[in-house]
Parts: sequence; structure tokens; C-alpha cells
Amino acid sequence: MFSLINDFLLSYKLSENLSGFLSNIIVFGIMLIFSYIAYLITNKYIMKILEKIIQKSKFKWDDILFRKKVFHSLGHIAPAIVILSFSSTFSVFNEGFKRFAISYIVLSIIFTINGILRTISDIYESDSKKYRPIKGFIQLIQIVLFSLGGILVLGILINKNFTYLLSGIGALTAVLLVIFKDTLLSLSAHVQLTANKMIRKGDWISMNEYGADGNVIEMTLNTIKVQNWDKTLVYIPTWALINSSFKNWKGMEQSGGRRIKRCIYIDFESIKLFDKDKIDNLKSKNYLSDFLNNFLKSMEIKHISNLTLFRKYLVYYIENNNKFNTKMTYIVRHLDYTEHGLPLEIYVFSKEKSWVEYEGVQSELFEYIYSVIEAFELKIYQLPSYDNFKNISLSN
Repeated sequence: MFSLINDFLLSYKLSENLSGFLSNIIVFGIMLIFSYIAYLITNKYIMKILEKIIQKSKFKWDDILFRKKVFHSLGHIAPAIVILSFSSTFSVFNEGFKRFAISYIVLSIIFTINGILRTISDIYESDSKKYRPIKGFIQLIQIVLFSLGGILVLGILINKNFTYLLSGIGALTAVLLVIFKDTLLSLSAHVQLTANKMIRKGDWISMNEYGADGNVIEMTLNTIKVQNWDKTLVYIPTWALINSSFKNWKGMEQSGGRRIKRCIYIDFESIKLFDKDKIDNLKSKNYLSDFLNNFLKSMEIKHISNLTLFRKYLVYYIENNNKFNTKMTYIVRHLDYTEHGLPLEIYVFSKEKSWVEYEGVQSELFEYIYSVIEAFELKIYQLPSYDNFKNISLSN
């Protein structure tokens, strides 16, 4: 093509230098026009036809491939091929155009492979049954892909062998290790976390060091994204989960219940012995009669502590309440006494594990305890308030 245009210009008595210069410009313009036409055909018309075919398809993977612009990346190969075919027609810079076109094709292939990798990640992550996240591994492959692709493109542009460039990079290994230290640490941590099933997307984790207490919503090679219950977002370096401790509530969610462990403080002055008359008085209360009949039937007791009765009743209440999992450990016990009274600890597992329902069960339990404790003539310890001191001063 160049020679035809050049001969045509020479026929108009132009100098060889001028005709050669103009011929190169004309060939360059024709190349741009054909490249643009190739781009329009592939990215406008062919892509629209392909989009209609994909919309009618029942498969979801082709929709994701189109959304990730995988086919658009392939569309860039067409104008690159046009440039490559025209490169030999130039009288100057033909080798440069050739290298540029080959580099363009290589980059298009790299971005196509990258789009396929992102599609694989999206399809895999969309399946909630998939336990092990692969986003970190996909990101690792992407790093290798772009690193090797970048070296290959650089080698093509400067006309150096790929292995020659790799050997040069080998001499910079120490520098690269320093630059990519965090990435390498995160890679090692990500492999350990996923291989040992320590964490996955959707897990509830707590990590006080980073102020994290919520669900894992994203796992990448370098960071773990956690959405706290107050909807704030926390980004934790992946390696930090290996170097520091964190709490994963997955065990609780997979078990038969969520633990309730709370104390009430009994006033020492209210602890006393109950005789038969006081016990009979308790029997008159409908909600206590069944418990007392069963409890007293098993033993002959003339005098018993009101605290013992109350403690045994709470155990009875838990055993007969279907909101608690009695197949798991449950106990009502008192701990070492303190200046605030005698701690009575209730340790039981609620069948409800989600936050709102669990808090509801826990609140109902202690609201009931606060309501019935007076029947046993027990008092919950409470620090004196202003009204207490006011009443004392008035009485004096």
C-alpha cells in the first residue's frame, strides 16, 4: 500500500522525501480509520447482538462475563490486528507499530483472563453453600497474571527476551520482598485461615484490638471487611487474624443454644430459714405449688433456707421452660460473696441464637426473677440512694 501511494505522489513531481513522508501519514490515517471501523463493528454491533443472545440465555455465568466486560476486552483484539497488519506497510517505524500491536493484543488477552477470574470469583461467592472463600486466591492469580503480563509487554516493547527480564528481576528479589512484605504476609495468613476453616464470609467475629464486632462481609487477599452491628465498617489486615487472637461466634451459631450468664446480688440480711408455716404460705401461690410439692416430697425438711428454695425454684423454672436448651449445661449457683452482696449466677443456654430473640429471652428470664424473688422474702442488694439518706435524716 505504501509503494502505491508513494508512486502516486511521485507522479505529481514531488520529491522522494516529501512523498515518503506524506505516504506514511496517509497510511497511518487509513490504519486509524480501519482500526476504528474494526472497533465499531466488534464493540457496537457484535456486542449488541451478543448481549441479546446472553439475555435470552438461562445461564448466569454468561451474564456475569458480559457485566465484567470480558467480551469487550476481546473486542480490542480486532483493531490491534488491523494495526499489526498495517505495520509492515510503513517505510519507517514499522517495527515500533508491530511491537505496539502485539503488546495491545497481549494486554487484551490479559484483561480478558482477568475478567474470567473475576467472573469465577463472583459465581463462587454467590453460592452460600461454598464454605471456603476463593477471592484471596483469585487476587493472588491476578497479581501473578499482571506481573508476568507486564514483564512480557515490556519485553515486547523494548525488544528484550522474557527470560532475560525475569533474570534481571531475580537480582531485585530482596527489594521486592521488602516492597511486597504485607502482601506476602497476607497471602500466608489467607491460606492458613481458609485451609483451616478459621473464618469465612458471613461469620460473626469479635476483635477488640481493631474495634470489630460483627459479620464478615468480604474477604480479600489483604483485608477482611467486617460490618459491625452499628453498621460501621472495619477493615482488618488479613495477617492480623493470625498474629492476634479473635473470637469467631460460628461455634455458638452451629450449636444448640446461646449462653446466658448473669448474676443477681442477694442482700445478706434477707437470707433466712423458712419454717413449715412459711413454706405453706409459699404453697398458696399457684406458680410455686407444683415446685414445692415435688421438692418437699423428695426430702423431709423442717427448716430450709429461703435462698435454697429460690435457687432450686430457678432450676425448676429453667427445666420447665421450652425456651432453654436443657440438653446443654445449666446451673444456678452462688459465687464468692462481695461487698455488694451474695452473687447468684444463672448459667443457661437459650434456644434462640439471633441477637433480638436472644435478648428477649434473657430479659424475660430476669424480669421474672426480679418479680418472684419477693415471694421468698429475699432482697436484691442495691446501693443506698439519695432518697434513703433523706428518709434517715427525716426520721432523726
